[in-house]
Amino acid sequence: MELHNMQGLVEELKNRYEDDINRRNQIENDFVLTKKDLDDAYLHKVDNESKLDTLTDEIQYLKQLYDEELKELEHQVQNAKVTVAMDNSRDLEMKHIMDEVKAQYQAMAQKSQQEAEYWYNCKIEDMENQAKRNNEELKALKNEVNDLNRMIQRANSENEALKNQRANLESAISMAEEHGEDAVRNAKSHIRDLEEALKRAKQDMALKVREYQELMNIKLALDIEIATYRKLLEGEETRMHGQKPNLQANAIDKLASTLNFDVKSTPPVKAAPNPKKVLLVKTIETANGKQVTEGTEYSVQ
Repeated sequence: MELHNMQGLVEELKNRYEDDINRRNQIENDFVLTKKDLDDAYLHKVDNESKLDTLTDEIQYLKQLYDEELKELEHQVQNAKVTVAMDNSRDLEMKHIMDEVKAQYQAMAQKSQQEAEYWYNCKIEDMENQAKRNNEELKALKNEVNDLNRMIQRANSENEALKNQRANLESAISMAEEHGEDAVRNAKSHIRDLEEALKRAKQDMALKVREYQELMNIKLALDIEIATYRKLLEGEETRMHGQKPNLQANAIDKLASTLNFDVKSTPPVKAAPNPKKVLLVKTIETANGKQVTEGTEYSVQ
């Protein structure tokens, strides 16, 4: 029993050792994948910073272009105003027209400036949010890498402890096997003795079963013979009309009581597997309506 327990404990420790090895390999694989993701995130961050610089330069260029176009429009408006002021031959309200044109250009310029500022602010906000998300992801990856390093260290420590425990258990198993050989031999000898006793008990049981079967067959034959006698006597009583049939019936009952059988209440006997056949031969001689001789023979086949 102690050897069996030690073997079970060794198997359990082996399984735990293999599980720790698999878990360590899995952690190392996760560490490699996490490092790869970290590198990808860093490259993605650098790429986003480069895109941010490019967009900033582009926005500066668009602002500069917008300022130049605005100056050019203002210059065109001033030239048109001067030209209209010099043409005094026409009776048109040039001042009113110039004011409307100037207002339209100013509205267009203001709208373009607002759209450019909105687009610029949206881009800046998106880039800031993206940079913030990248920083958070980078921080989370660093924390995960630290956790994985701690898990690897703990797994290495557990692995060393399991190796030492396994060595101690293997030494204990060797000692238990050396001391347990005598116990195993004694147990095998005891098992052989029990098997011999069981074999003898089975033989005795088979003999008792055969004897019981023979007794049951004899009882069945006697039941059949008694029932036959009763039927014959009942038929004879019916035919004789007035004789004393009860004397013969009482004789049969006495015979049954002598043999310890109850003919009236004897239940039908079930035949055992492969029962023996009972052959009954009854001979009756009569003269002038009276029974002269009677003979009965039976045999068990």
